[in-house]
Amino acid sequence: PAGAALFFVLIYGSRVWPGIFLGALITSILNYPHILANPLEILNYPQLISVSAGATIQALFAGYLVNKNKCFDPDFSDPEIIGRFYFLAGPVACLTNATIAFLSFIIVGVSSFNSLFEEWLLWWLADSTSTILFFTIFYVFFRFDRKRKTQVAIFLGTGLIVTFGMFFVGRQWEQERMTLLFTQEVISARDTLEQIEGTYRALINNLIGFKSFREDLKKEDFEAFASNNLSFNNTVRSIAWIEKVPNQTKQNFESELRNEYGEDYKIWFYDENRNRIDTEIRDTYLPVKYIEPQSQSLAAIGYDVMSDADRSQILQQAFDIKSPLMTSPVILALQPGEPQAVTIYVPVHRDDEVEGAFAILVKIDSLIGEMINDTAANDLEVSLRDKEAVGSPIFNSERIMDGYIDRAPIVLEVTMFNRTWELMFRRTMNFINKNRTSQPLFIGMAGMVFAALVAIGIVILSGQRLFLEKLVKSRTVDLQKANLTK
Repeated sequence: PAGAALFFVLIYGSRVWPGIFLGALITSILNYPHILANPLEILNYPQLISVSAGATIQALFAGYLVNKNKCFDPDFSDPEIIGRFYFLAGPVACLTNATIAFLSFIIVGVSSFNSLFEEWLLWWLADSTSTILFFTIFYVFFRFDRKRKTQVAIFLGTGLIVTFGMFFVGRQWEQERMTLLFTQEVISARDTLEQIEGTYRALINNLIGFKSFREDLKKEDFEAFASNNLSFNNTVRSIAWIEKVPNQTKQNFESELRNEYGEDYKIWFYDENRNRIDTEIRDTYLPVKYIEPQSQSLAAIGYDVMSDADRSQILQQAFDIKSPLMTSPVILALQPGEPQAVTIYVPVHRDDEVEGAFAILVKIDSLIGEMINDTAANDLEVSLRDKEAVGSPIFNSERIMDGYIDRAPIVLEVTMFNRTWELMFRRTMNFINKNRTSQPLFIGMAGMVFAALVAIGIVILSGQRLFLEKLVKSRTVDLQKANLTK
């Protein structure tokens, strides 16, 4: 601390400056642990050297001011000298390091000019009060007699307790404020997710209405309608029409596919090795007949949804209850690997018989990105998992690798159609930096100022006995001299 540096300068002289510089540099480096592993890294942080040089210059300048103005009283008993000492060693001398530090911060781009005054003021206040406090602590401990040391320690300890209490209160207020802002952003993200679900339901209603007016669905009509609706749904990757095909009409259906798309199209599925093969013979098939955007998903034409256990189960449930249902995360038919999407199946019946279903494919990473887009993507990280799917993977938003780990994430459960999703929201360092204020620091500084004033006051009061003794002794000497001249 600056107070310790001043103590050593006044007691041992300016020759201690290398120790002050090294001490300040080591203290600064402790905030950058990677420099300890590779000392050459300090060359990337020239502001650390300038701050350490500023602390050294400040201590020497304070010693110079005190000695030049003859306001260092070893007994610390004269109130006037004590006041001038603390004024010069604290507020005046501490202008030095605050100014040097922040000029260097601006030069290296660590601090902006707009934020300079507030940061400079905090630095100056912290240096001024800590100089007064820690110099007093060091001087009292090493130089005062036991009785006076005890008196000062009691009052100074009380002042420091008040200071730490104010720091704690300010920190609690700031944490509560940050938590409130975090909660507001999480609520905003949740509301966005609810709005997205609303757009899915609106899309479902559009699809049902569209199909009710076109009993015999044509490829051109489907493509135009689906393309128009996709433009309003950023998280939907594709919309498909899945048609129920009895075994006896399989050949006619495959003939329609070939007429629409070419000779290679038929009803198919993947085997366990991801080989595309013709589907096995069974009573009913549920292949993809139309899909949009066709340019990205044409290879899915003819894919039999019944060949996938997860899709088949949800689709059959949707047919039974005649209501849209969503799958757990599924592997994309055209992109093998880990599950990447969910599918909303919209059953369609004609005369109470299953005709087919619309399939709305939603990419989970797009859904997460859209959910936090309005709140600022760099402020939050989100993890999503389907609670009802055994072994379901956890999907994460784009990771912000800034080294900050949020120890108090917010976890929500939300319902999306028939699924229950668990969402975990975490703050990033960008969120912390954007929303933090100097309020707790200024509250703490108020406590430091109070403690510094207590230190000055108790030093003056505890020195009154010595001051009076010196005054009486001085007056006695003056009287003796006066008597000798008579």
